[in-house]
Amino acid sequence: MEKQKHLPSRMCIACRKIRPKQELVRIIKLRDNGYRADVSGKQQGGRGAYVCPDAACVEKAKKIFGKAMHCRMDDALYEDLMKVANEYTEK
Repeated sequence: MEKQKHLPSRMCIACRKIRPKQELVRIIKLRDNGYRADVSGKQQGGRGAYVCPDAACVEKAKKIFGKAMHCRMDDALYEDLMKVANEYTEK
C-alpha cells in the first residue's frame, strides 16, 4: 500500500481559504523592511503571508495587509501581485 505524500497547505490572508502551498503566492518581508512577491516559493525569509493569485484576493489583501503584516502595502508590491494574478488567469 502506497503512502500518500503530505502536501503543505497555507491560508490566503484575503479569502481565508486553505490551499496547497504551491497554489499561493508568498509575500516576503525583506531585511531592509521592504516586501516582495515570491512566486517560486523557494525564497528563504522570515515573516511572510500568502495570497491567492486572483485579482479579487489581491484587492482584498491590499486592504487588510496592514493587519496581517503590520505595515501598509506599497504600490510596487501591489503591481507585482496584480501582474502575477493576470498571468495566472491567462494560463
